[in-house]
Amino acid sequence: MEIFVYVDTGKLPEFLAIQEDVLLRVDDIVESSGTGFAFPSQTNYISQDSGLDPERSRAAEAEVKLWRSKGD
Repeated sequence: MEIFVYVDTGKLPEFLAIQEDVLLRVDDIVESSGTGFAFPSQTNYISQDSGLDPERSRAAEAEVKLWRSKGD
């Protein structure tokens, strides 16, 4: 939803009051229609796994050491 409102005033306090009134009216209209506004959210998934396989870790470390010794 996109709303444009042009307010013809040079006074900041008057503009802010009109802006607040418009936004609250829009909120009332949206709520009275049975819906609402979405808020930013974040979902974190937490799991427990068995960790790294020690044998594969050792093999990977050995391979990296070999690369380093060769200068790769």
